[in-house]
Amino acid sequence: FWPDTPVTLPKVAVFPGTVPLLLAYGISGAGLVPHMVYFADFAVRGRGLPVEFGSATWLLFGAGALSGALLAGRMADRAGALPAFRMTLLVQVAALTLIFVPGSAALVAASFAGGFAALGISATMLARSREVAGPAAGTVWVQATAAFAICQAGTGFGLAALFGRVHDHAVLFGVGWALTVLSLVPVLWPGRRPQPSTP
Repeated sequence: FWPDTPVTLPKVAVFPGTVPLLLAYGISGAGLVPHMVYFADFAVRGRGLPVEFGSATWLLFGAGALSGALLAGRMADRAGALPAFRMTLLVQVAALTLIFVPGSAALVAASFAGGFAALGISATMLARSREVAGPAAGTVWVQATAAFAICQAGTGFGLAALFGRVHDHAVLFGVGWALTVLSLVPVLWPGRRPQPSTP
């Protein structure tokens, strides 16, 4: 039954500088979709490599993800979260660029780098949330997680429809590359350390 007491939603704190960060994080999540969904299929059907190689790319992706969570977080501690965030995005751009390089060695590197970026970007986003919002970092993290998930889900549906039309993996990874480059734009300029505020 619906409660008699009116339900009021909590006010969401507004923190200066978070909008570019949320845009970058959300768009980067969209750019990761080809790696997360189509990479193994691309290796096997797109490049004609053995199924075992396609399976191994997931192990490499996982190893990269573990490394990204540890190393990107340490980088954020030492160099600052925003530079680490940018660097992780550049790793993601490199991972998607390697897709277009001939040879299985490039795909090995692309798989590892894609995993590094996938978790590294979350580690640096969390660190940046703490820099931006201090004790209220959880609020920014919730917004970031929502942006990331919405962008990934929408892109997943869009790329599935696109692949159904073009049947070309390169087009999908090209879209991922373009989205990742676009995600760099909101965080390219040097930013001052923002102070949390409430409306």
